[in-house]
Amino acid sequence: MLILAGLFLYLTNENSNLKRRVSELEQQTQSTSNEEVSFSEITAASETEPAQETSPVQPAASDSIFEKYKDENGEIVPAWVIYDNGNERLDLPVIDKPLSKLVSPDNQIAVDGIKREFRDMSGAPLTRFGIDVSQHQDVIDWEKVAEQDVTFAYVRLGYRGYETGRMVTDNFFLANFTGAKEAGLDTGVYFFSQAITEDEAREEAEFVLTKLNENGFEPDLPIVFDWEQHPSGDDPARTDDIDGDIQTECARAFSEVIRENGYDCMVYMNMRTAFFRYDLEEMDDDIWIADYSDEDRFIYEHKMWQYSQSGVLDGINGFVDLNVMTLD
Repeated sequence: MLILAGLFLYLTNENSNLKRRVSELEQQTQSTSNEEVSFSEITAASETEPAQETSPVQPAASDSIFEKYKDENGEIVPAWVIYDNGNERLDLPVIDKPLSKLVSPDNQIAVDGIKREFRDMSGAPLTRFGIDVSQHQDVIDWEKVAEQDVTFAYVRLGYRGYETGRMVTDNFFLANFTGAKEAGLDTGVYFFSQAITEDEAREEAEFVLTKLNENGFEPDLPIVFDWEQHPSGDDPARTDDIDGDIQTECARAFSEVIRENGYDCMVYMNMRTAFFRYDLEEMDDDIWIADYSDEDRFIYEHKMWQYSQSGVLDGINGFVDLNVMTLD
């Protein structure tokens, strides 16, 4: 899958001056706890002193997700979502969204080669291992893939062009969907969207449904809407000027058509898109988050985590995306 080249807007200062400014901002927002915080305000507070390397933050379990403050009624409420690796920190306003059950100090990520698996305190698995593919992987030996603990595969059904806006079927869609199913994998499809209107998003959903019906394919997994911006600023794309509000509307329009036809829908996004483009509070579909890290850092409820785009498996030429999916 094409991945946005944009990096997170990380705050690079953990010194006492930044913490003092954050504390002031918390007090200003006590009466409106859901109000978004200006990143420029927080950043400006840290520009007076050079960035310093800090020690990793390891708060108590009850405080591992949020810093907290008291509202006007004296109740303790979350103030900021925290990501802190000891060198960089990202503070975000709270979103009214269910928290992930995976991101818990009680859970562990078991590592077996390139495979990741969440397990609870008793050692019971909470996730399963899978991949997503497109024509970029060329011919795949699905029997070999299935022998490596891969339990599911997402196959790109098609895409809309960056410049032309024309919808095209992935060259290996038929072979990949058929091969994955015959190898015993749960199989799903995703569509790479470049919709710039709700009507175009509905058109993309109809395109997906038509291709599935034409081939008699019945996916085992939710159908995925994958809207991404052009990864290169040098090449023009018809979506260059599309903002997050329109992107959210397109995702919802795509989902409506998919759900009206009896299928579940899921939306693919990376961390930056999730926080700075999509209006997560307006989205009811499952989330497939892309974040290439040693740990799952997306604290809101999500069905899938794409943790690598450089996996190597027998039966696949070149790199392949690696994922974990929550068990139902």
